[in-house]
Amino acid sequence: MDHERVRAVLDSFRGSDEPLTEPILRHVLHSLEPETWSESRVRALFNAADVTRSGVLEAEQFVPWLFSEGHAWCESRSFAAVYDTCMGEVEVTLSNYEAELAEISWTRSPGFACLFCVTTCRLHVHELGTGVAAVGREIGRFSPLTLTIEWYHCAPFGLQTWTYARKVPGHSILVSLKEDRAVVNALDGLDFTVGAFRSMTEVERRWSFESCHVVGVAHAPARDIPKAVVVVAPSAGGKTTVAKALAPSFGIEWDRVVMADGAVIREGHEQYAKVCANGKANNGLWSRAWPAAKTLVQSMKKEVIEAAIANRQDLVLSDTGQEVKSLKALMGHLREAGFVVCLLGVYANAQEIFDRGVKREVADGKRYNRNFKKIQATFDSFIPAIQSTDGPFKLVLNQQGHQPVVMLEGTGTLGDPLSAALHHQLELLWSQCST
Repeated sequence: MDHERVRAVLDSFRGSDEPLTEPILRHVLHSLEPETWSESRVRALFNAADVTRSGVLEAEQFVPWLFSEGHAWCESRSFAAVYDTCMGEVEVTLSNYEAELAEISWTRSPGFACLFCVTTCRLHVHELGTGVAAVGREIGRFSPLTLTIEWYHCAPFGLQTWTYARKVPGHSILVSLKEDRAVVNALDGLDFTVGAFRSMTEVERRWSFESCHVVGVAHAPARDIPKAVVVVAPSAGGKTTVAKALAPSFGIEWDRVVMADGAVIREGHEQYAKVCANGKANNGLWSRAWPAAKTLVQSMKKEVIEAAIANRQDLVLSDTGQEVKSLKALMGHLREAGFVVCLLGVYANAQEIFDRGVKREVADGKRYNRNFKKIQATFDSFIPAIQSTDGPFKLVLNQQGHQPVVMLEGTGTLGDPLSAALHHQLELLWSQCST
């Protein structure tokens, strides 16, 4: 199968406004490869794509998802193993190691269907006969740190603990957390699968301030009239690459500016870094790694921004633009602090951004956005961002394999509405990018 063929057959089976349901998907795949796509395999594929559990898929997102080079969840690979139980040894595997919700397979059937939820490491009864992966009551929990399954009293066979015995070749994780001495030492007993990583140490905080050029030998100098370049782009949109290339056009010296960069900050948190290194070694991702670090990283990023404001240092910071109210408040805060606020909006075709994110996932240790509507939301934020800017703005097309190109530039309107001509130019840019 290829992209275009699947898309063409999909369009022929459904009307322009008709949602993509499991029966339609079954017809499509059977028409393409009838011997390959059994009913159970189609159901497993549909359930893996239906992360919202709505029973319908967005057709425009499904084809890119189907052909993306996804990566297995390390929680799922850790779960797959042979366990010692009161019934003897039981081999446990999953139907899909990339899915956030996957059906469990057993060598010794317990007599009921069960689902594994990656984001919580919880086990749920699978309500069969619904056509979708309906999540029933929670009946157990898996710990990737201890490699044990704890079944609750409400489980069909009652309260039990299954302990890890050995790996299942081709299914199990190569190096578990328990086997990774660097991770064990860094975590020191903390279970990031059920809560956040510990707060940043003073050494890690200092490292973040130095790496972002707030302090240290390479610190950014104080300015009489400092500038802040707010880079608005989707995740994996190429913010850093474009900002570095265009910083001089805003009067910014790249080596003498504070970079409030979450990617830099998260590298400095030892627990997060060690867990991500384990994921990379397993060519997979720890689902809970980024959620366990996100609040800490965002808090540290705010500290970096506030320090740069207090020091009157030129500043480059990034934002996805998905929370417009928050973005406008930040830009207003910078203006009130005496900064000239500039805007660098970065965009590209949604499919390109999607592909970039997938390719970076293992290296960065986080799953990137797979929702095309969120990519659209970034472009929609350009208008309110321009209205919150008192310095220059530039909107840049950052296509894969090409140099960034400034497609539109001017001066922010600082609260005034955009002209009809500027509105038209923005609509034209997005329509060209969406095709």
